[in-house]
Amino acid sequence: MRLAAVCLLTIGWGCQAQTTERTFEVVSVKLEPPPDGRGFPAITKTGGPGTSSPTRVTFRHYPLRSLILDAFNVRPYQLSGPGLANAGATGPDLFEIIAVLPEGTTMEQYRQMLQRVLIQRFAIEFRKEKKMATGFELRVNDKGSKLKPLADTPPPADEPWESYAKGEDGFPIYPPGRTGRQIKPEMDRIRTKFYTFKMDAFAVFVSDTLRQPVVDRTGLTGNYTFVLEHQIGAAPAPPIDGSEAPLPGVPTIYDALKSQLGLRLVKAQLETEMLTIEKTNRVPSEN
Repeated sequence: MRLAAVCLLTIGWGCQAQTTERTFEVVSVKLEPPPDGRGFPAITKTGGPGTSSPTRVTFRHYPLRSLILDAFNVRPYQLSGPGLANAGATGPDLFEIIAVLPEGTTMEQYRQMLQRVLIQRFAIEFRKEKKMATGFELRVNDKGSKLKPLADTPPPADEPWESYAKGEDGFPIYPPGRTGRQIKPEMDRIRTKFYTFKMDAFAVFVSDTLRQPVVDRTGLTGNYTFVLEHQIGAAPAPPIDGSEAPLPGVPTIYDALKSQLGLRLVKAQLETEMLTIEKTNRVPSEN
């Protein structure tokens, strides 16, 4: 198990090319007080590579499960272990992590550094393996996609989304080239606007919604901006006969993909990387 951990930390999830090993300049891991009964605190993460604060990252109100997902760059359906299997679970304990990163730290190096901290402070033991899992291929409908590719535009300066005016659809008007996602949950539905999005990234969103692996097989290689509106939560699988008759009321994500985007989901057996946490301490070691 120690050898597996060293391999994963040295060359990354999926055994990619070796990179220079770095460590956090300063890191603090603390168990937060339990919720006071007035509601569950919001999970927040700020800073890190690719943000306006690349040399400082802060996690607040984070369960260990979410920290593992971030450090190992895995989706919820890829993670299993005692107390970690439930995709909607937040865990009984919440943690605060504040870390200072060296200048120029890449996202891959940051994740390796966070993996080391979790392994050392929580005594995590894990294994990884590939398994065949039932999932979906994201494909274009027979009648064709309704998405229109955008012109290639360099990304603008990163500004808080609150600083942008809102359009008629209620979402911020992002400048050309800015990539992002804004979600508007309502009583019986979720409306999400995707800005300058590629289909492989959109497949990850669909995967998280369905809690199953989804791969992009659309053949669409451009960037797209669009809105998707569907029922809250994962919906039952579509009919086996492939019927495209829409359901009454708010569409499931399956029907929304067809009617709004001209896409569809096709069941498939997919080889999937799985991360199993075999052992972990509930309370981290001292700073």
